[in-house]
Amino acid sequence: DVDEDVRDTLKLLVNTLETQTQCRFAKQLLKYHPEELASLRQDVTDLGYRMISCGFFTDAQYFLKLILSIEANDAKAYWGICLAKTNATSEAQILNSPILLKEQAEYNKYLTLVDENRRMDCMKLAKKQQTMQQSKRRRKRRRVVIIAAAAGLLAVAVLAVTLIIPSIRLADANRLFTEGKYEEAGTIYRELDGFGDSETYGAVVEAIRKLQK
Repeated sequence: DVDEDVRDTLKLLVNTLETQTQCRFAKQLLKYHPEELASLRQDVTDLGYRMISCGFFTDAQYFLKLILSIEANDAKAYWGICLAKTNATSEAQILNSPILLKEQAEYNKYLTLVDENRRMDCMKLAKKQQTMQQSKRRRKRRRVVIIAAAAGLLAVAVLAVTLIIPSIRLADANRLFTEGKYEEAGTIYRELDGFGDSETYGAVVEAIRKLQK
């Protein structure tokens, strides 16, 4: 008969496990009692699912694969591995996982072990997950395009403010200068605040205005 102390310890872990230290302890416990694994099958399976609920996906796979080593057609172990591989703590969370359920080998094996109703439910879940993830990727691509377009518009706006508009105003000031409209030209040169040759022309304008007085 299985050592009741081992069984009681596993049951306690199923109800209280919260840390990876406890996961390591459970591994060591089973290493010392490998011959009792078959008798502890349900407890080890429950422990694997407890680890899934805690987000210890790698550890969960270890224990569930132990179950498959003694019973290759254990549907619950296969489904638990599917949850762990998609980083889902529950079946509902599979929908939010970017890791597709349908691409997991354990999922395909699981479908061969369950009844028709369960198989159809799982196939619908996998299809819905794929559709949701494709939609997310499309939205992400659209956001990237929008951000890139916004960045492009911002760059154009910055270019317009820092270069294009000042260049146009400098050209206007130079035209006014050649037309002898020194006061108007001087105002623009001062507003350009050193852009291009505005400072040089501005000084020339001030000199001419002083001579005219």
